[in-house]
Amino acid sequence: MAAISEDTDERTNKGMNEDLLTITDLHKHFGSGARTVRANDSISMNVASGQVVGLLGHNGAGKSTLVNQVVGLLRPTSGTIRLDGFDAVARPAAARRVASVQAQANIPITGLTPQRAIELVGRVRGADRRRVRRRAEQLIDALDIGQWARTPAQKISGGIARLTAFAMLSPSLVGVGLFLLAPIFFVLVASLTDWNLISPPRFVGLDNYAHIFGDPGFRRSILVTAAFSLMAIPAAVAAGLLIAVALNRRLPGSGVFQLLYVLPWVCAPLTLGIVWKWLLDPSNGLVNALFGNRVEWMSDASLALPTVAFVYVWQNVGYISLFFLAGLQAIPQSVVEAAKLDGAGPVRLLTRIRLPMLRPTTFFVLVTSFISSFQAFDLVYGLTGGNPGYPGGTTDVVAAQIYRTAFGAPNRIGRASAMAVVLLVFVVAATLLQQRHFSKRTVYERE
Repeated sequence: MAAISEDTDERTNKGMNEDLLTITDLHKHFGSGARTVRANDSISMNVASGQVVGLLGHNGAGKSTLVNQVVGLLRPTSGTIRLDGFDAVARPAAARRVASVQAQANIPITGLTPQRAIELVGRVRGADRRRVRRRAEQLIDALDIGQWARTPAQKISGGIARLTAFAMLSPSLVGVGLFLLAPIFFVLVASLTDWNLISPPRFVGLDNYAHIFGDPGFRRSILVTAAFSLMAIPAAVAAGLLIAVALNRRLPGSGVFQLLYVLPWVCAPLTLGIVWKWLLDPSNGLVNALFGNRVEWMSDASLALPTVAFVYVWQNVGYISLFFLAGLQAIPQSVVEAAKLDGAGPVRLLTRIRLPMLRPTTFFVLVTSFISSFQAFDLVYGLTGGNPGYPGGTTDVVAAQIYRTAFGAPNRIGRASAMAVVLLVFVVAATLLQQRHFSKRTVYERE
């Protein structure tokens, strides 16, 4: 790592003789014994008032580590730091009040090496093993991260992790075009036609949109889906966060619990709906047997939609907890240590440190959960026995309306496509509102 400096024209002779920052024989080591990593080794430098200093070095050279020590986010192994006339090592809170750092965003790849992470994405995209390995090596060479290619993610710098994430994204571009943009274009075109899957499509302009906006059944399905989302999403996110906080403590058996929570999410929603329909059966269901009372869970108009929301939460809470757990584990330990140095307890650490730094994760979870809730169909279909509007239309979600319109008698593909376009616009608008709310996101960088 090298440092370059440039004196500004505006500083005075007095300012030139005053050292705003003095670092003497600074060492910062991570780990112990044979696994010790020397991030900073005997660094000494002076920065005068008015100077502009740049740190130059390869990814992993220890630049971020040095800066984090200056601003009071990391405690040096040895050495001294004097900032604006006081001991920044002894007074890290004071250092954070007079100095700050703008961190770079990072995508966690915990548990993987950069090479393995890149190859994994390629394999998921369907490429053969030999081609994936060859392409991964080309990307690694192009990004100049070869010496860290087989290093576990928890031991690499934030810069290397970001370059790895960039390489992981490269195979996705083709998939976005084929499996996202092309179907959207097809639905947009189909929404302007009258088509029954047999006769040739007939252009009708905006007639399909005029019809669905005048259809009280479609408007009701929008309200039902919105009510379902308001029931399910807050409960699922809150439960997922609590589970992630518990799992992050790495108590004995955490891995087993993590597997159990995720299992419902990987199962087919239709199958889960059928199983829960049997469990909730008013006559022979296990749930009523445990309660010792007959409850018409799916026949009662006041209970049907909340019951569907409960099953949705049960199915998705493991998925949500995984993302929150990854976000918690990606928070730099230096930030947590700095808060503990200031006297923060478990509650304050959660509310003042972890939750604010989980904003990017929370935004992602809320958006994906919202989209998933508005796409809910197979779970509802399994619970209601093939009649998603039962009882009294209280479970008639938008996806069910689209399905019946497209494949009912008669088939109205164009009208169903118009419903899908309206749903897409609604979801995009809601997503943008959430993005605006979470625009002041905190991003973080691993050591």
